[in-house]
Amino acid sequence: MCIRDRYYVHELCAIWTPQVYLDEDNKLKNVQKELLRSKKMYCSICGCLGGGLGCKIKNCRKTYHFRCLLDENIDCRLDFKGFTVYCPEHVQEYDKTREYDKIMCKACQQGHDDDNLILCDICDEGYHIYCLEPKLSKVPEEDWLCNLCDIRKTAVSYTHLRAHETPEHLVCRLLLEKKK
Repeated sequence: MCIRDRYYVHELCAIWTPQVYLDEDNKLKNVQKELLRSKKMYCSICGCLGGGLGCKIKNCRKTYHFRCLLDENIDCRLDFKGFTVYCPEHVQEYDKTREYDKIMCKACQQGHDDDNLILCDICDEGYHIYCLEPKLSKVPEEDWLCNLCDIRKTAVSYTHLRAHETPEHLVCRLLLEKKK
């Protein structure tokens, strides 16, 4: 959204958009270009404009808002290492790329004790239940999120809204000065 000389965009939508990157000063680059591209694209989930996150599969034409992809009823894959998305039609392609036999605990960097090694349901990072803070007494039977993904998901749910924003699409705000 452009208001006078400023652009407003959800921060995680910007970060996950394909051509946006951080420069050596930790400033987002190519945001304006991607905003112009994304404002013409409809989200394949909600149908609203601004869905600039495309499926990683080259010929797939599905695009999304980051917030829409977090819906627990949507069976997609978010690759938090490469900031890429696999749509519900292509989740099997993502699953093929994962090397489950080489999963290591992110805390202790060991791959032993598979019975106590759990995976985050969002980022797929592995953790031994006894390496977590706080430790878990047993492997969870239901979905489990690592601390970072749990914080991200909580932040998405409880961010304060401005008058023109909707909870369905708000992740967080990033204010960018328009280049003159």
